[in-house]
Amino acid sequence: MKRIYTFLFGILTAVGVSAQVVDTLTDVRQVDRVLLLRTDSSLTVELYGREGNPDFRLRHTHTSASDAVIESRAMGWDFAFPALMKDRKKECKAWMSMGGLHFGFVTALAAPQGMKVDMGASYEIGFEALKVNRRWGNDVFSVGLGFNWKNYRMTGYERFVTDNGRTLLGTYPTGAEPEYSRIKTFSVSFPVEYTRRLKHRWEIGLAAILNVNTYASAETRYMLDGKAEKDFSKNLHHNRISVDLRGSVRWRGVGAYVKYSPCSVLKQDFGPKFSGLSTGLTLFM
Repeated sequence: MKRIYTFLFGILTAVGVSAQVVDTLTDVRQVDRVLLLRTDSSLTVELYGREGNPDFRLRHTHTSASDAVIESRAMGWDFAFPALMKDRKKECKAWMSMGGLHFGFVTALAAPQGMKVDMGASYEIGFEALKVNRRWGNDVFSVGLGFNWKNYRMTGYERFVTDNGRTLLGTYPTGAEPEYSRIKTFSVSFPVEYTRRLKHRWEIGLAAILNVNTYASAETRYMLDGKAEKDFSKNLHHNRISVDLRGSVRWRGVGAYVKYSPCSVLKQDFGPKFSGLSTGLTLFM
């Protein structure tokens, strides 16, 4: 942000308050809010919040020759609403954002013996198409819409086998060279998150995520007698609704997260029971 006082006193000069050269009194950058209060005899400038310190307040009154209030806010997906309470520390602010990304690695929890998911080869990726945020001081509550892909991948000597709508654990054919066997899911997600803003632009967040799981498939690849073989099936009985719990820490738009998925991926009696745990990085979330 440019030097705010130079700009404000330029306004005073333009309306004929003073024709003298004005020195910069202070340099405040990335101010959250600016108020100009004008009376018949004075002009008062009030600043609220600055980079790294949302509690910052500054007031300056300049003698001047109909009261008016001017509010200046950041441009973009930022829609400001007037304060609902007299105390400015409880001022409410709301805005919309979009485009947050996350990428992480996944492992299977409480999986049956023989099902060894390789976390280094299993991953999840997702993004938030839209998020509505509402802030009170340093506390932010948000509701969003996003999409998520998870890939549970085994690279050992066990594989997923589909048989009459059931997903079983089985071995590869004799003489086969295993490549991988995996279950992939796709979800439409609705995260509800609480974020606490800390000093120096650090943030911590806790979220509950409702997932509508619209797709699941199983795929196995291996070599047999020099030929590449592939088994693929979309006939999985997966749970259509699930919930994730996520904790995250962020700094300047970049962060890390841990997500616990307590719900079983596959329905009971239709496949091995297991849930998920993932960890990774976030960008602009």
